Amino acid sequence: MQPPKAEIVPVRSRYELLDGLRGLAAVAVMFYHFDRRAGGPVWVPHGWLAVDFFFMLSGFVLAHSYSARLPGMTLLRFLHLRAMRLLPLSMLGVLLGAGYFLLRWAAQAPTPDDVSHVTVATVLNLLLIPNLQPGGVTGDWLFPGNNVLWSLMLEVLVNIVWAAIVIYTGKALLSALSLAAALLLVMLAHQNASLNLGFTWGTLPGGAARTMFGFFVGVLLWQVRPLPVPSRTIPWVASFALVAVFCIPDTHWQVDLLMVLVALPAILWLSIGVEYRPERAGMRLLGEISYPLYVIHMPILMLLAGWLKQHRPDLHGSAWIDLAALPILLGAWLAQRYYDQPVRRFLERGRRSPPAVGRLSNARS
Repeated sequence: MQPPKAEIVPVRSRYELLDGLRGLAAVAVMFYHFDRRAGGPVWVPHGWLAVDFFFMLSGFVLAHSYSARLPGMTLLRFLHLRAMRLLPLSMLGVLLGAGYFLLRWAAQAPTPDDVSHVTVATVLNLLLIPNLQPGGVTGDWLFPGNNVLWSLMLEVLVNIVWAAIVIYTGKALLSALSLAAALLLVMLAHQNASLNLGFTWGTLPGGAARTMFGFFVGVLLWQVRPLPVPSRTIPWVASFALVAVFCIPDTHWQVDLLMVLVALPAILWLSIGVEYRPERAGMRLLGEISYPLYVIHMPILMLLAGWLKQHRPDLHGSAWIDLAALPILLGAWLAQRYYDQPVRRFLERGRRSPPAVGRLSNARS
């Protein structure tokens, strides 16, 4: 069975604007966690919505990269390609999180239960499997050493469903799946008075609904993508609109729903219709560091927050914490350049895969 064909739209090797927007979203998540974890000033109260935008980008990018390739590819091969893309950096993030617990234990002797819980969680998390032994120092967290990885786990599961089944269906089923996920989001947002869900066992259903809605909406937008038009204005409008969504003050859950169901898909739709030339070096750089920044910033923030609490309580909760963004951004670039790329080249050595159709290089997805 062949996947349904979308409208004939010129094939593009890259969607340049999406690189920059992906990077802006990763930076927003980082500053959001600065606010919440390290007690810094609240610059981006809705930075967590970047995760929903990531899901939409992932659906669009995977549809763009794999729709023409999957009919001749086994599901195992698809999973192998996804694992090579996601696991090297996610494993680095897990190991950094384990380092946080080791340093924490150096300052305060752990209990045997603490060691057991962290060891089990780390081994499982290295394979993007959630912590199956909640309790103790790991609490209810799915990925206690690096809690952002819950989104990668759920994304991979949705990727499998899409590659195995949904790719062979048309817009009607995609629309139905998106609508069903949207209704589930409404119910869970009302129940929890928030859509910031997914990182604990208790909020996992909400995370699954966020992943399904975002991913399938992204695939649907690829299938109905507009003809590209040249514009120097739209990239700025889309960028400012995305930043504005992240900077909206904490409000009611109804506003969260409006952002996820309407504003973020509209920004993505606006962005994919732009023929953005020439590509800016800054846009490409933001796209390149977005994924490493996303997966390494949280354990580094945990280390920073723990050190400040113990050694410099006068700085904890101050604006000085935000200066850590600069070395973290540099660390993300170094991880991409000197760790992720060499590891992936090593894993791909001796295995030549077919060239991607319009593949978005350096994209998380």
